[in-house]
Parts: sequence; C-alpha cells; structure tokens
Amino acid sequence: MSSATQIRGDAPEGMGRQQLFDQWAHIYDAQSNPLLSLENRFLTYLLPDVCGLDVVDAGCGTGRWLEYVTMLSPKSLVGVDASPVMLARAASKLGNNADLRLGDCTALPVQDSSTDVVIASFVLSYISNLELFVAEVDRITRPGAHIFLTDMHPDTASSCNWKRSFKANGTIVEIDAQTWSLRQIIHLFSVRNYEVRLLVEPAFGSDEKKIFQQNGKLKALSLSAGLPAIYILQLQKSENSKSPQRENVSHTFLRWGSCALGPDISISASIQIDFGRIHRLGNVSPLNQGLHLSRENQINLTGYMVLPGLINSHDHLEFGLFPNL
Repeated sequence: MSSATQIRGDAPEGMGRQQLFDQWAHIYDAQSNPLLSLENRFLTYLLPDVCGLDVVDAGCGTGRWLEYVTMLSPKSLVGVDASPVMLARAASKLGNNADLRLGDCTALPVQDSSTDVVIASFVLSYISNLELFVAEVDRITRPGAHIFLTDMHPDTASSCNWKRSFKANGTIVEIDAQTWSLRQIIHLFSVRNYEVRLLVEPAFGSDEKKIFQQNGKLKALSLSAGLPAIYILQLQKSENSKSPQRENVSHTFLRWGSCALGPDISISASIQIDFGRIHRLGNVSPLNQGLHLSRENQINLTGYMVLPGLINSHDHLEFGLFPNL
C-alpha cells in the first residue's frame, strides 16, 4: 500500500462474511451498480454542509463517500469497515485525507460523543443486530448530530426478490442479508430520542436505465418500475437528554406535491413546517407523527412543484423592482 493513510484496529469477528467482502473489494469500484447510481444522484443534494464538523462513514467500503466528503472540508473524517481489503482500496484513493479504521459497525472504534455526522451507506442489510448498531451510533454522536442511512428499499427488495451479490471469476457470489423495515429502524432510533428529518424513497430513473441496458437486464428494471428502489433516511439526535416535546408546536403540512432538490432532480414528498421552518421532508404525514391537524393546517399540492425560494424578501425586492436601498 503506497498511501500514507493508516489503517488501524483488530480484525472483527465473522471472518466468513469478511472474506466475501475482501473478494468483492477487488471489483467493487469497477462494477456499474444502478442502486449506487441512484443513491449518488440524491444523497449528494441532501448531505448537509459538513465544513468544520467531525464525520464518520460506518461501513465505508472502498471510500466512495469518503472521497466526496473530503471535498466538503470536514474537521475530521473517519472511515470504518470490517474488510481490510476494502480499506486498502480506500487508502489508495484518499491519501492522508481520512483516518481509516478496521472494525465492526456494532463496535465502532470511535470515541464517545465525538461525531457530528454519521453516514451508513448500504450497511444495515449486513448487520445482524440492529439494536447494537443504533446503540453504537448513539454512543459516538454528539447532541444534534445527523445520521444518514441508505439501503435497498426493503419492500421492493422483498417483492422483487432482489439478492445481494457480485460476480467474480465468472461466478455469482451471494451475500446473506437482513431485511430491516423502515418502521423497525425508525422505532429503534426514536426510543433514543432521534427524530426523522428526511425520508426519500426514489425509484430508478433514466440514468439507472442505461446501466440496466448495458448489462442486459431491462427485464429486471421493468419488474421494479415505479417502485422505490432505495431509501435515504436522515435522523437527528435530540439536543436534550429528554424526548423532544412538540405538543405546542404549530404544524403545517404541504402534502402530495413534488419538491425540487436541484436543477434536474425532484422527489414526490410532503413537507412538515413548524413555526415557519421546514422540520421534516419526505414520506411524512400527520398520522404517522401522531399529530391531529385541522384542514386549515394541511395544503394539498397535488400537481404542483415546490421550488426553493429566497429567504430574504428584501433581496428579491431590490433585485426585481427597486434600486438598492
């Protein structure tokens, strides 16, 4: 390994699966994957400004998201993975821009209360004890920390019988995986005082269709047409030790519209607004948040596109109508 990046830690238990990921590492970056393509198109718009923050990529693999986050100038960047070969691949790309550590996501080699942002990309399917993972994330994060979880959408993966596999030396290698429902994931975080801030469930688009076509798998694409292929779940840790009290908050829901995330990407989503600020975005509703709203507090935006607007109206007035004040 020619990189200056140091890989630290002891080899975790479960060597059988680790050896599979070691084997996968040799071709991981060379394989075109529609799931990763879809995640990349959306998550790059949804990650917050991490400049000056401490970031951990749990299950970092060959460093796909570590490479991206380095460009955002974090205060520190730690990548953890159970496969030393995956980490070696990541080290060859990152130089000394990340601290790579060998370890398991249910026993993260990270200090208590040291992290502002956690990314776990396509990781939960390979975790057998979800409660341990949630406890570890809670241990390493500071109050107010943001957690970003992505994976195959469990409902679509089940209905379409999707497998976790890769092709090596002409052989299809399957990896056993867990199917954690979004309800299970959200529940385990909510009992530790995390709130859902974002839930996006995108389907494959034209970019992914090209990948299916290149691999002669358009039939597989047609079976999942219109179904959510992945989920992107953002949770935020409470600033307080007690569960957040929201009984007296003024809630408004903009429902069933489309929301622009960027110049060429949008999602079908509802928006929860509390005291004039966007509190939650995605597949949210008053019912699944335990809220009971009058009709006046719900606006049906079916057929409409919600676009970002200028926060400071004075800027708009000066730009559009009047000379500078």
